[in-house]
Amino acid sequence: PPPSPPPPPSPPSPPPPMPPPPPAPPSPPKLPPPTPPPSPIAHPPSPPSPPRTCPLTRSELVEGAYATFELEHGRPGFALDGSYSHSVALRSSSESVGFFCALPPLTSGTLTASVQGYSYLAESKSFTMAQSPVASLSAVLRTTTIYADRSKLRVAYQARDDAGRTSFIASGLLVRMSVELNGEQQEQSFVCATATCTAPGAGGIGLCTVDLGSSFFSTALESSATVTVSAKDGQTTVATASLGRVAL
Repeated sequence: PPPSPPPPPSPPSPPPPMPPPPPAPPSPPKLPPPTPPPSPIAHPPSPPSPPRTCPLTRSELVEGAYATFELEHGRPGFALDGSYSHSVALRSSSESVGFFCALPPLTSGTLTASVQGYSYLAESKSFTMAQSPVASLSAVLRTTTIYADRSKLRVAYQARDDAGRTSFIASGLLVRMSVELNGEQQEQSFVCATATCTAPGAGGIGLCTVDLGSSFFSTALESSATVTVSAKDGQTTVATASLGRVAL
């Protein structure tokens, strides 16, 4: 009989099982949510600004109210004593202010009235410092000794108003210098020379110049002359300065 066929091959063995995956790492602890910042404190709305001009009429103002007046620090002027007045019927107060010595003449400014920084005048009032007339003169000799061959006498003067300011009313002002010989003889006592000085300029300063004639040197002896500077406003002498004597 024929030989038996070989047995069929055995099926392959299944692969070994895969190892289990490693355990997952632990989750981080959950932090509490951040605390929101505190809500800002709500500020009340700003009050409305008061009007720049007073809408009330005089009859609607508070009965019996009195106003006080104060000058701001560093501002010129002083309240005049005894000038404050108050009218109950008119519901008004007033006070005079003067002596603006810190302001030079011709300076312009504005006058306002205010309550707590708000003006209650319909419009501001402008003012200008007025000039005053000349009230005084001072003078110096620029030539103290005069010779027959150098006979020009020079004088410098300065004019001021009654407050000592060198800005004044110069319109109609005439400044003249007179030189009178101080002679011992009778005929010499009437020797005189005059000259019109220059108008006062910056600082109220002006110059006077006069040539003394030969009559001042009619004798060989030394003599002297008296020098005077005067200012006139029209026909009125408003200031005089005596410079004493100059040697001849």
